[in-house]
Amino acid sequence: MKKSNSNRSMRNYLDWNLCDRALAEAQIDIQESKGERPRLLKQLAESHCRQLPIVNQDDIDKLQVLHQDYPNMSSVIDEIEGQMHLQSMMGAPLKIPPLLLLGPAGVGKTAFGYALAAELDMSFEYRSFADVTASFVLTGTSTVWSSGRPGIVADLCLNAKSQTAPLIFIDEIDKAGMHAHRPDNALLSLLEPRSSRAFIDEYLGIPLDVSPVSWVLAANNLAQVRPEIISRMRVIHVSCPTQTQMPKIVSSVDRQLRQQYPGFDNYIAPLCSASVARLTSQPVREIKKLLEGLYVEIARQRFSGIRQITPELVDRVIERSRPRRSAGISEHPPFTLSPPPSIQ
Repeated sequence: MKKSNSNRSMRNYLDWNLCDRALAEAQIDIQESKGERPRLLKQLAESHCRQLPIVNQDDIDKLQVLHQDYPNMSSVIDEIEGQMHLQSMMGAPLKIPPLLLLGPAGVGKTAFGYALAAELDMSFEYRSFADVTASFVLTGTSTVWSSGRPGIVADLCLNAKSQTAPLIFIDEIDKAGMHAHRPDNALLSLLEPRSSRAFIDEYLGIPLDVSPVSWVLAANNLAQVRPEIISRMRVIHVSCPTQTQMPKIVSSVDRQLRQQYPGFDNYIAPLCSASVARLTSQPVREIKKLLEGLYVEIARQRFSGIRQITPELVDRVIERSRPRRSAGISEHPPFTLSPPPSIQ
């Protein structure tokens, strides 16, 4: 990789040769002029040389936000921070070490993955192996099939935001063994630095250097993760947040939701300490849904001025969200809050 400069925040970058341009162009020559594959190969040839951001102190400082918002992830963040200090010293590009987050459901592993990518401005892809039945999701589908298309690895590398590092988050890796065609087979080579430099997506059909891709996996049960994958990862145990940590998590989820809507605070006041305290007794994975439900309830109250989320309203929304066991389903459907069309 070759070092280069850019005007973007006076940051330094390293060149990343995703593929051999001549090889991509040669593949185009033997294809029909129309169709998705020739278009992607042409795109690949034209943008075969990309740039990866070299880690600087600003990147490391951004991790402090994650420490505040995800206090139960401190050991994970410390591992990432240590590697970033080393990368900064060596002038190396940003890359998260291969991590396997092990912990019970609902402790915030997935939410942390999204937040990590957002804070470090990484191009991000998420997949859950609970509903992935084969490795072609990673490796692509052969052109012999009418439904052929690239896998998520090639797709992310090809379409990553300019001058960003790619990150793939695989959730529920311990569910891979549920399927006859194990979707985790491809990970064995993708997690190896040498073989990942010559990864072949079955749809594109040419070697790609995907070694800059960062991998974070999540699991509930380590016994159900194949040993070959465990040996390639750094396993970090993630515990449920303590009661002293939960207020920070509630406040961080509330803040992240508000950031999706410019001027949100002009309509709904920040959560008071009493309302936050009511929410701390709920599972982490339910906090976002409950907050969205509270926003909807406030919006239904047609009065002017800034609305307040009271502890009494929190109690009502929590009670309403509980499933009615006698009926088999909740009396009220789950709350959803769709972002406005302009928000991506």
